[in-house]
Amino acid sequence: MKFKLILSILLIAFYSLAKAQVSKSDFEKAINFFNCKAVELSLEDAKVNLQQFKKNCDCIRYPDYKEIKRSIPKAVTLTIKLSEEIEKLKIKEYKPNITSQDAIKLITEDIFKDDTNYRKIVDFANKRSDDNSFEIFLSNLKKEINLILSKPRIQEVNGVEENLNQNNYSGLLNNRISEIEQELERNKPKKKTWFDGITFQIDIFSILISLLITILIIWLVIRSINNAESEISTNVKNYVKERISLSISEKENQYLRTNSSELLELSKRVRYLENEIKMMTDKNISLKNSIQSPYDQTEPDEIDKVEIFYLSTPNADGSFNERSASATYREGASIYRFTRTSINRARFQLDEREASIKLALQYPDRNIDPVCDAENAFNPKAKTIITNSAGEAELVGDKWFKNKKAKIRYGN
Repeated sequence: MKFKLILSILLIAFYSLAKAQVSKSDFEKAINFFNCKAVELSLEDAKVNLQQFKKNCDCIRYPDYKEIKRSIPKAVTLTIKLSEEIEKLKIKEYKPNITSQDAIKLITEDIFKDDTNYRKIVDFANKRSDDNSFEIFLSNLKKEINLILSKPRIQEVNGVEENLNQNNYSGLLNNRISEIEQELERNKPKKKTWFDGITFQIDIFSILISLLITILIIWLVIRSINNAESEISTNVKNYVKERISLSISEKENQYLRTNSSELLELSKRVRYLENEIKMMTDKNISLKNSIQSPYDQTEPDEIDKVEIFYLSTPNADGSFNERSASATYREGASIYRFTRTSINRARFQLDEREASIKLALQYPDRNIDPVCDAENAFNPKAKTIITNSAGEAELVGDKWFKNKKAKIRYGN
């Protein structure tokens, strides 16, 4: 068996070696194809009738040298000499043991560098070294020559060399491979069935028992973990509740301790506001009782007790803010003296004190003109103001509005 397998491998190696060598006919065919394509490119550069050459000499059919030479126009002598030099490759370069790789390298690379033996071929390549068309030419040339030279070389029958075509070569290899496979199949040991021996059954049974024990152990572990987690969860919950309760109690105590002074202060303020509210309520009740109903007797124009108060600068509309009224004279602030004639009526005049006059004269347009009419022209050097006729005002809401302007006179 082993001897036959080794013999088959040697046969395949022999065929591969035979395939790697190039026959003379294939080498000449490759040179003819190279010659034809080189002439095409040369004629294309010479701008002659290239289509006529392709019609007479189709490179795909691998024409021989005579057909190529007959198709070249006689006018292009350089192309004719190039073709002649390529034809010489058949004699100079072929060797019986040349391999396909060496032949491909020779035709597509080496001869374009040998300017001693193949000057015209080298000039042909150098002239087109920067041309993209020459790169395409070399690429297509290498592909086609590779196909030509990659066929198996020969087989010897009765001492005569004959060409092997691709089908015969493939058929030989396929037949030999089939024989080897059949031989291996016949010598293959017979497969054991499930019932051949008890070792396999014991192995299966052991695996099943191990699997069941593993599953049982995993289930027990998971169950114990779940029980432990349940107990831990209950303990944790109770602990958290206890800590929350203690935390809330501590926060409440701390809040009471830290805010006791604030609560005491708030308590005092509440009591103060309650007293203020009570006093205001009593005052409102007193005022309400003092005001007569519309159906009662009309209130007197005069009040029993004379009430005097002081106000400062009037507003632009001739009113005074009631909230700024002062029951006593304030030097540097009081300008007008009011005398109440009823609950909501009063007479007013400029206070005669020197401080009041001086203060009024600082800005007469704001302090005097809105509520007073002057009987003489304003004198910037005036030092006194005499009120000849008091003005009248009425309390409406929180303002005293003038009903009548006061009459004044500026003096020196």
